[in-house]
Amino acid sequence: MSYSLQEAFKSKDTAPPYHVFQCLDDYFVFDTSGCRFYQINELSYHFLKLLQNFPTNEVESMLISDGYPEALVTETSKGILLIGDQGLFDVPDFTITDVQLEDWLANMEGIRHWSIDLMLTEKCNLACKYCFCATSRDVPSGIMDEATIKKAIDMLFGTAKKNADVDINFFGGEPLLNKKGFRYAIEYSRKLADETGRKISYRMTTNGTILDDEILELLLKHKIPVMISLDGPENIHDLQCPTHYGGGSYHTVAGNIRRLLELQHPVEVRCTLAHPMPRLKELVEFFDGFSSFGFRRIVIAPVQNPFYNPTPLDFQVEDYDALAQESRELLPWIIEKLRQCDSPFRYFNFIHEVQGIFNGTFSQTVGAIRCSACPVVINVATDGSLYPCCRFSGMKKWKTGDVESGPDYESYKSFWRKYRKQVNKSCSNCWAFPICKGPCPWEIHTPDGNFTAPKNCDFLRSHVEDAAYVYAHMPQDATKTPINI
Repeated sequence: MSYSLQEAFKSKDTAPPYHVFQCLDDYFVFDTSGCRFYQINELSYHFLKLLQNFPTNEVESMLISDGYPEALVTETSKGILLIGDQGLFDVPDFTITDVQLEDWLANMEGIRHWSIDLMLTEKCNLACKYCFCATSRDVPSGIMDEATIKKAIDMLFGTAKKNADVDINFFGGEPLLNKKGFRYAIEYSRKLADETGRKISYRMTTNGTILDDEILELLLKHKIPVMISLDGPENIHDLQCPTHYGGGSYHTVAGNIRRLLELQHPVEVRCTLAHPMPRLKELVEFFDGFSSFGFRRIVIAPVQNPFYNPTPLDFQVEDYDALAQESRELLPWIIEKLRQCDSPFRYFNFIHEVQGIFNGTFSQTVGAIRCSACPVVINVATDGSLYPCCRFSGMKKWKTGDVESGPDYESYKSFWRKYRKQVNKSCSNCWAFPICKGPCPWEIHTPDGNFTAPKNCDFLRSHVEDAAYVYAHMPQDATKTPINI
């Protein structure tokens, strides 16, 4: 058993049987085959680290030579071997066979769509220096007309399961530049919902600059939550998100956010981190103070552009290293904020991992992917073309149908076949795969319609380790009540 265990850790073809790590002053082991985290003591941590390279008897001798009491080492050894017999030393197989994949793809048409991203316009009144629209789209920008909006909504209601709830996410560009289309989409979808007895919900992603009285009335009347882009304090936001004339947009956006919050309307804020990375804690404290009226959620994430066409503001290796370090240093502060039940805190970027640990939902199953593109969500571009999600919108090589003929399920299947082939190649030997489930497809796409190896995985693995620490320290009621959804 010991020999095979050491060989398993040397193998480049499979994931390791377990992963041990230290986060601040705590120690953990992740059982890769059982997909479970365990908090352990320092001696167990060192024992499991050494066991990756040496047989049990040599590990015991080494630890005793390092000064650990023999009785304690012997007791620890027995406990670890007992856990090993329960599966800790099993070698997982994260590869997805062709049979598994095809079985999943065969059910794809039965999954049906329930949500569309409606690209009301590809145009924008800001000139954000990191915008992925300018670096990836090869279809001319435009504004969606009412005929296309009608066909898109008809398609949504026609492809969703009978009596199923449906959802529309208004996106762009800046969607509110097409105010007429926004109003029409609500009116027409409401009409269809009433006729079919369905419930319809809406969402919107906006830069927050065009929230006039008419828009506010529609948002409030139809209870449309919004995600607004705000990149931090005035000096950072205006540098990253100027107008086309070079002026700042901070005061307009911040004023409109406060106006929505004063009306107790649900607002999420998206802050984009750009190179060179600002101090993370200062950003979090800024948003925490700004949210005295009550943000629904605060999202802080790095710039993401195609690797083959980056901008000067794209994150560099040193930025990801700094973000990983500062994120870990911020953990005690986050835990303390979570314990202050009388002070709502909405920066909690560990929700997926924490809920997965609490509910025991991490697994190796082929269908357990985090991405809802193809087939749950459809992106509808301004010309009526369909794409896997809003990030792929306007990229000819990634078109997956149109509102006239509907979704092209063969394109969907091809999408996931190519993606899974790359994931098997790049991710099947990673301990974090049951949690990560592979990278965002857009982040590893290539301009010729394929996928390449993921990047920045060290940062993602560090994030998973941080999530285990958060789960171990957060209040019990916080683990039962989902935050940030």
